Amino acid sequence: HLTATDLADYLVQKQNMPFREAYYLTKEVVEKANSLNKDISELNINEIRTSSNELANIDEEIVSYLSLENSMNSRNSFGGTSTLETEKQVEGFKNWLKSEK
Repeated sequence: HLTATDLADYLVQKQNMPFREAYYLTKEVVEKANSLNKDISELNINEIRTSSNELANIDEEIVSYLSLENSMNSRNSFGGTSTLETEKQVEGFKNWLKSEK
């Protein structure tokens, strides 16, 4: 479940939830996904809401936060996985290769 951390981050940052609670709710969503033989990034809003009573009214925006593309692009620190950072790394390697000739 590649976006489990994104779910916990969302609950802490957007729902002002203590990390301990977010961790347990993330575990429940992962269990729900496992029972459906899905990754959590594949769950729809109803599947997320029914994974825990505490998530019954969660905003639908959570679905976009759990997408693999969002997860990748949220890692935008130096050397991260975001498209922008990856492009910077590729350019850096191209420049390095040119200098090695």
